[in-house]
Amino acid sequence: AADAGMDAADLEAQRHRSSWDVWTEGVNHSDERDAHLLWNAQCRRVMLIDFDRAVLRAAPKHQQLSAVSGTKRK
Repeated sequence: AADAGMDAADLEAQRHRSSWDVWTEGVNHSDERDAHLLWNAQCRRVMLIDFDRAVLRAAPKHQQLSAVSGTKRK
Protein backbone atom coordinates (compact mmCIF):
# COMPACT_ATOMS: atom_id res chain seq x y z
CA ALA A 1 0.00 0.00 0.00
CA ALA A 2 2.98 2.27 0.45
CA ASP A 3 3.52 2.42 -3.30
CA ALA A 4 -0.14 3.46 -3.64
CA GLY A 5 0.64 6.67 -1.76
CA MET A 6 -1.28 5.71 1.38
CA ASP A 7 -0.30 6.55 4.92
CA ALA A 8 -1.21 4.57 8.05
CA ALA A 9 -4.51 6.45 8.54
CA ASP A 10 -5.57 5.77 4.93
CA LEU A 11 -4.66 2.11 5.30
CA GLU A 12 -6.68 1.82 8.53
CA ALA A 13 -9.67 3.46 6.83
CA GLN A 14 -9.41 0.96 3.96
CA ARG A 15 -9.17 -1.89 6.46
CA HIS A 16 -12.32 -0.67 8.20
CA ARG A 17 -14.12 -0.30 4.86
CA SER A 18 -13.36 -3.88 3.86
CA SER A 19 -14.41 -5.19 7.27
CA TRP A 20 -17.64 -3.21 7.07
CA ASP A 21 -18.37 -4.46 3.55
CA VAL A 22 -17.99 -8.07 4.68
CA TRP A 23 -20.10 -7.41 7.81
CA THR A 24 -22.95 -5.82 5.85
CA GLU A 25 -23.07 -8.92 3.64
CA GLY A 26 -23.87 -10.95 6.75
CA VAL A 27 -20.44 -12.41 7.45
CA ASN A 28 -18.46 -12.13 10.68
CA HIS A 29 -14.84 -12.74 9.63
CA SER A 30 -13.89 -13.71 13.23
CA ASP A 31 -10.13 -13.57 12.57
CA GLU A 32 -9.14 -10.10 11.40
CA ARG A 33 -5.42 -9.53 11.63
CA ASP A 34 -2.67 -8.17 9.42
CA ALA A 35 -1.88 -11.62 8.01
CA HIS A 36 -5.40 -11.74 6.53
CA LEU A 37 -5.20 -8.42 4.71
CA LEU A 38 -3.96 -7.92 1.17
CA TRP A 39 -3.61 -4.79 -0.93
CA ASN A 40 -5.41 -5.12 -4.27
CA ALA A 41 -3.70 -2.66 -6.61
CA GLN A 42 -6.33 -3.07 -9.32
CA CYS A 43 -9.20 -2.14 -6.97
CA ARG A 44 -6.94 0.17 -4.94
CA ARG A 45 -8.19 -1.17 -1.63
CA VAL A 46 -7.53 -3.59 1.19
CA MET A 47 -9.09 -7.04 0.80
CA LEU A 48 -9.85 -9.51 3.60
CA ILE A 49 -8.79 -13.11 3.00
CA ASP A 50 -8.89 -16.44 4.88
CA PHE A 51 -12.50 -16.98 5.88
CA ASP A 52 -12.02 -20.40 7.52
CA ARG A 53 -13.22 -19.04 10.90
CA ALA A 54 -15.95 -16.85 9.44
CA VAL A 55 -19.55 -17.32 10.50
CA LEU A 56 -22.74 -16.20 8.83
CA ARG A 57 -24.75 -13.77 10.90
CA ALA A 58 -28.49 -14.13 11.28
CA ALA A 59 -30.51 -11.91 8.95
CA PRO A 60 -31.73 -8.79 10.77
CA LYS A 61 -35.42 -8.50 11.47
CA HIS A 62 -36.39 -4.91 10.73
CA GLN A 63 -39.84 -3.63 11.43
CA GLN A 64 -39.60 -1.36 8.41
CA LEU A 65 -39.34 -4.36 6.08
CA SER A 66 -43.05 -5.02 6.50
CA ALA A 67 -43.74 -1.54 5.14
CA VAL A 68 -41.99 -2.28 1.86
CA SER A 69 -42.96 -5.94 1.59
CA GLY A 70 -46.61 -5.15 0.93
CA THR A 71 -48.06 -6.89 3.96
CA LYS A 72 -50.42 -4.79 5.99
CA ARG A 73 -51.42 -5.16 9.59
CA LYS A 74 -55.07 -5.11 10.52
